[in-house]
Amino acid sequence: MSISIETEDFSEVAPYALSAVNARRGEFEYRVQHLTDLPQIEEARQRGPLVAWDELLAGDPTGTLFQGQVWCLEWYRTYYERYQPSVLVVTYGDALVGLVPLAVRRVTGELVFASSNMCDYRDVLAFPEHKQRVIAHLLEFYCAGGFNQPLRLGPMLPESNTAALVRDFCREVPGVYSIPRSHPGWRWWPVVDAQAEFIKKESIRRAIKYYQRQGDLRLERIETMKAWHGFKREFFDQHSLRQIYASRPVSFNDGVKQAFYEALFSNHPNAVHIVALRAGQRIIAAHYGPVHDRVLYLGAPALDIREARQAPGLLLLALIAQDAERLGLRGIDLTIGDAAFKKRFSNSSVELPTVEIYWRRGRYYAQIFRDWVVTGAKLLAKIRGPEAWHQATSKLDRAVDKARRVRDLGPRESIARLTRRGLKAVGERAKWLTLIATPQNLLPVEPLLGTEETCAFHTDELRDMLKWEGQLCETAQEIRSRVVRAPEEMRKGRSLHTVLVDGHLAGWGWSYWPQGPEVIDVTQTELEFAPNSVSLYDFYTIPEFRGRRLYQALLTHILRTRFAEGAERAYIMVQDTNVASRKAIERVGFRLAMVDEIIRVLRWKKARRIPPDLQVGA
Repeated sequence: MSISIETEDFSEVAPYALSAVNARRGEFEYRVQHLTDLPQIEEARQRGPLVAWDELLAGDPTGTLFQGQVWCLEWYRTYYERYQPSVLVVTYGDALVGLVPLAVRRVTGELVFASSNMCDYRDVLAFPEHKQRVIAHLLEFYCAGGFNQPLRLGPMLPESNTAALVRDFCREVPGVYSIPRSHPGWRWWPVVDAQAEFIKKESIRRAIKYYQRQGDLRLERIETMKAWHGFKREFFDQHSLRQIYASRPVSFNDGVKQAFYEALFSNHPNAVHIVALRAGQRIIAAHYGPVHDRVLYLGAPALDIREARQAPGLLLLALIAQDAERLGLRGIDLTIGDAAFKKRFSNSSVELPTVEIYWRRGRYYAQIFRDWVVTGAKLLAKIRGPEAWHQATSKLDRAVDKARRVRDLGPRESIARLTRRGLKAVGERAKWLTLIATPQNLLPVEPLLGTEETCAFHTDELRDMLKWEGQLCETAQEIRSRVVRAPEEMRKGRSLHTVLVDGHLAGWGWSYWPQGPEVIDVTQTELEFAPNSVSLYDFYTIPEFRGRRLYQALLTHILRTRFAEGAERAYIMVQDTNVASRKAIERVGFRLAMVDEIIRVLRWKKARRIPPDLQVGA
């Protein structure tokens, strides 16, 4: 393979070995080094060409901190067990003129930019007059390496011409293909009265007044390691719960990522900007973002999902903008994305170029076909209405979840569940049992634990929902649905109870104090609670912890707590076909009080209450 500008062929160069390529340009010589090990990189940084890494970053008008040594070196060190460094260093004479910080995922062999999806901008780093040569060497290296996955450059700053240069090269070289893309990027720059105007927005003023009524509302900068250690646990947990709440994968449950963020702050405190928004003593929102040239990049926002109605994350951004000068910032880069808050908060938008490179024809045309399908689907969704695309992607997500459940459950259980669901869609006859416990008939049950195991019970510790490390899709879905509903349940005054074994989530349930008669969702019948009663509901024991009396132990803990608080009765409901759950409930002292029978055929439905003494075999 050859490229129109002068360079040697990489085809005989092993992708993971130290390599050098010579090419002449005038009186000097280009040289490319491929650094694949941390000691090599550290040596080059101390006494080799990488001494000038910071100068190169300063001399590239489209370079960002994500190509700088602070970000890249900390990531290489932290993620060394997962990624092998693959740094292309281009010198001209003795001068460093270009650098491409790459890495190879050790498990899959995929070539990515350093920090992979954690970096907002992926571009080569080069002096403008040498950029064409640097890109040529990158393409030669990628195509000669035999990497199965496409190489993605971008998003890039709108001023970058990298995507255009890559496209030009790919048009000239047979067997190399590229797909250009573009994404909207959002920025906020201080203009006359911009800070004041945003604070004046009705939603922001309303949120400020809401929190000021609860106490002091203040923006706190995290600047010392002592402050960081007191802040990080709450930050990581809030960020993770926010991701579950938004139906996104959790990332900060990874200790390596936590270590990377801590190393950045510990070793380069001026390269990151960390703030917490406190209402009284509570952290209601926080943000950790890198800073370059006094521009704050939107990094990892966190918020207390119980406060989601007040949009504390948006309030935090508004206060950062208001205090930008005091915080030493000249702008905020909200990066790519279609989140509504970015459009709402920004006062500038740009198009950020991206280009994907393929050297396997089959993968290239497969991606072209997928793009056509997606474009057609979006066009159809646009015709049908703005919510159609969201509904379509939601259905796809649900289909993927179902496929994962089938994999977890196995074909036999999946078919059985599908059959039961089909029969239920036609009609059903179900009985729901209401059981009552009192302090006098409480029968405490202890959990079955190993010799060294410990068991703990918590109340309203929503972060406990993060303490599960299993793989079952069904359990993950159960946790996600509870986290999504938790803020509303807690606003109603209901309490979440969790049980943990050796610090790992084993199960949960809810309780609350009814204030009068209530219509029960599953039966659509009214239940008249006796005075000074509590209601228990929505219990779940994680499959790997079942059979160890943890359900009964959690019920025991809740009943003891509620009876000590003055409850005279506790109510709980269970379907009569759930024999295991009923036995566990009765084992701690609950006794049958009433039965609701529901008969349904298609949309016709009838419910009746049966006295327990008329139940046969109840």
